[in-house]
Amino acid sequence: MDRLNIVLADKHKAYREALAGYIMEMENERIKIVSFSNQELLENYIIANTGNIDMIVAEVDFMNETVLTRVPNFVILSETEVIEDIINYEYIFKYQLGEKIVAKILDVYYSDPRNNKARSNKDTNVYAIYSIGDTTAKTNLSLDMCKSLAREGKRVFYLSFDSLSDIDIHKEVEKKGLSNILLDLKTRIILEKIKEYISKNKEDSIDFFVPFQNFLEYYELGGEDAEKIVNALKELKEYDYIVVELGMDFGIVTSTVLKQADRKFVIYGEDSKGKAVRLKNDLELDTEKRELTKNMELISETMRAEEALKGRVS
Repeated sequence: MDRLNIVLADKHKAYREALAGYIMEMENERIKIVSFSNQELLENYIIANTGNIDMIVAEVDFMNETVLTRVPNFVILSETEVIEDIINYEYIFKYQLGEKIVAKILDVYYSDPRNNKARSNKDTNVYAIYSIGDTTAKTNLSLDMCKSLAREGKRVFYLSFDSLSDIDIHKEVEKKGLSNILLDLKTRIILEKIKEYISKNKEDSIDFFVPFQNFLEYYELGGEDAEKIVNALKELKEYDYIVVELGMDFGIVTSTVLKQADRKFVIYGEDSKGKAVRLKNDLELDTEKRELTKNMELISETMRAEEALKGRVS
């Protein structure tokens, strides 16, 4: 990904210098930043560099005609949390961790189709997470991977095919989700509608589907259905990574997604490493399932997501 040229403007010098310093130290490979607390100096810089600035991140007082007509993307720095339903612009709450501010900046920038061309030319990576015996470890690693990738500015989709899925990002979301997609598949409606069912967790910059309304619906999902859902998400060309949390059973859905995945993680606990090794060995001995072990990694439930992600191609 090319470095983004970003201008930061905030009247509080100490805050501006602290945020700019964080970005220069921690995000230098992705972001080039200049910052101002003076309106005149800001406008002079923007006029002199028109066409070379990707985005301005600033308090609303700095957003005038000179700025907005010369910079194609902007996001407001806000001192208070804003009720998003009553605004029609993107904002960032100033007083939060630098990594979350950066994730939001990148999410806003790449949400615009005009800025998504570079990402659209890259393949979406599919990571599949399976566990020997502990659904909590599987869910935790799946979400931690999503959050870790999102903090790097990657666009991430969390897809749960676990019938027992019950996590914070799903709560209090009333939007349609996997139950509606399953109905579409049954009625053979083309999955071009899939974007309608995507929900967003803006705090962690993770997209997802609301899980099945009834756990029995999980057992109605076939391997071909799962493959269509993953392919439909890939065809959107909006995500760098799709992290798929698989169910506890090693059925047709699990084997189908493992076949599609670029990397497969099998989690084992303190007493189940032997089971994980036997599972992989049994798959390797089965001529029809041997391909599932390609890029399959056995990892301990105590391994952190950042450690598991090492070795990937960014």
